[in-house]
Amino acid sequence: MATDSVEVTCNVEKERELSITAWKSGSVPDLSLPKPLNPLLPSTDRRNVIVTSEFSSISVTPHFGTIVGTVLSADVCARYYKQRGYNTLYVSGISEFGPEVELKAFKKEATLQEFCDKSLEIHRKLYKWFHIDFDVFGRTNTERHTRMTQGIFHDLVKSGLVYEEHSMEQLHCHACNKVLADAIVRGTCSKCSYAKAHGDQCEGCGLFLTAAVELKFPRCKHCSDPPSRETSSHLLLNLSKLQEPLHEWFKKASGNHWSSRAQLLAQSYIQEGLKDTPITRDLSWGVPVPYDGFNNKVFYSVLDEPFGYMSVTAGYTDQWEKWWKNPKEVQLHQFISKEKIVQHSILLPATLIGSGTDYTLPTILSTTEPVGYEEGTFSLKKGFGVFGADIMTTGVPADLYRFYLISIRPETEYSSFNWSDFALTVNTQLINNIGNFVNRTLVFIEDNYKSIVPELHRTEGVVEYDIQLFADLNGRLKSYTASMERSEFRNGLKHVVGVSKIGSDYINKEQPWRLMMNDRSRAGTVMNISVNIVYLISVLIHPFTPAISKDILNQLKVPSNNIAIPDFFAPFIKPGHVIGEPRSLFMRLDDSMVSMLKDKHSGKYFF
Repeated sequence: MATDSVEVTCNVEKERELSITAWKSGSVPDLSLPKPLNPLLPSTDRRNVIVTSEFSSISVTPHFGTIVGTVLSADVCARYYKQRGYNTLYVSGISEFGPEVELKAFKKEATLQEFCDKSLEIHRKLYKWFHIDFDVFGRTNTERHTRMTQGIFHDLVKSGLVYEEHSMEQLHCHACNKVLADAIVRGTCSKCSYAKAHGDQCEGCGLFLTAAVELKFPRCKHCSDPPSRETSSHLLLNLSKLQEPLHEWFKKASGNHWSSRAQLLAQSYIQEGLKDTPITRDLSWGVPVPYDGFNNKVFYSVLDEPFGYMSVTAGYTDQWEKWWKNPKEVQLHQFISKEKIVQHSILLPATLIGSGTDYTLPTILSTTEPVGYEEGTFSLKKGFGVFGADIMTTGVPADLYRFYLISIRPETEYSSFNWSDFALTVNTQLINNIGNFVNRTLVFIEDNYKSIVPELHRTEGVVEYDIQLFADLNGRLKSYTASMERSEFRNGLKHVVGVSKIGSDYINKEQPWRLMMNDRSRAGTVMNISVNIVYLISVLIHPFTPAISKDILNQLKVPSNNIAIPDFFAPFIKPGHVIGEPRSLFMRLDDSMVSMLKDKHSGKYFF
């Protein structure tokens, strides 16, 4: 099966004719989704896609900014793919290794295992509350992950891609009495002079550092003291030998709707020439290095972390290789933060190529820009923003957050979570637009037709205006599909709102309440078409707000699995179908509630 990205052809004229034919004939398309396999495995007759969101560090407390770019975006993508009939496996998990984890466990006066178990449960509960529908979710602190990482490492050694360096400089903090891992060193970037660069990567320009000693004026993140330099022996990955094969892979893969930042950063690294990079660290917490003379070290978490996608899949099914060693039939779409671009566009594919095994490599890399909070940035230390379990206690349903976060998804530029804008977006786009159209349509059918979808009078009922309506809806539907295929979810959501506006304008123009007095057949046609627009909305909004989608389907009395995305607008609901009881879809966010939440999470009460 070809693994090139599917291109959507917007042949509106063709879809217009198909719509007219469907409405005149009364043929109802089947929108039920195929029953998922258990376990999910690649199929020979469908497009197979692994969707991943990056493994979040267990030491990092999730907030809106970290959620929208990775787990939420990947969830939207996976749900959409499944609605399109693609055989899709959504994989993610938690990264449990690294120096920050040790420090956090020490501060909590807990063992590493206790800290990881407790933190993992917080992540699981939050993602479940947020309606993140993983097919596979796991962790890196397992024997399975260790075996897989060490196995790939042995393959790299056999391929002659690992060598020893016995005089590598590293940093030691005397105040903290420990060797500083790169991630807990701060300093000035040697390339762009950004003063708060991390020891593993500069957030200012994206430069990936092979070691923290490359920073100017380094300092310990925890005590701010300048560290001293010392030497140690480490193993390095010979990336320079993988320059050509990686470049060949990149030229093919990067044409598949990669985010521009991911494409440009990966391209710059390859063009500058890949540099050999250390893959071991002087730490005790991590995957042990099975190599003589290095048994007291662990692998750099940047190396082993992305192998977690495969190790947690192997925990899901012993046939995991059908997904991960099947590049001819499986695509890999990865959602990552900008800090993980080099890891996923250079290190991951390079190590898998270098292993000599034909692994499934990234097909699409999707990343976003940062999300701020009000006029600043999220800060757990200052209590500025909403973090972790607190998100679940705000009294706001998860789908309202999902809708807003996708509406501000920073696909090309920085955006910010703003409580006033959140309330305005929910109240205008969800309540006044979508909620109002859905409710007035279903209430009208309940009041005037005893909840029975009226007949469509095909001979004299469908007029030229209806045909133009079909064309407008098909145009939106095709634009929606094209946007979603390119992971342009903000535009996809705008098209859903646009479909609702088309429906509202249609009812306002036709005025079925007046038609009931002098042209009941035309009124029936208008409401039949309108209720089918409601159904279309319930299908298109599902990736963004699955609970709202299900609520609309329940009010329509349509099975919740009947959400396959159609190719054109058609009479999905037959005349004579009995709808359920209409009710309000959303809670309105009033000023007092928004002001309270903004004040509570402003940091002023944080001690």
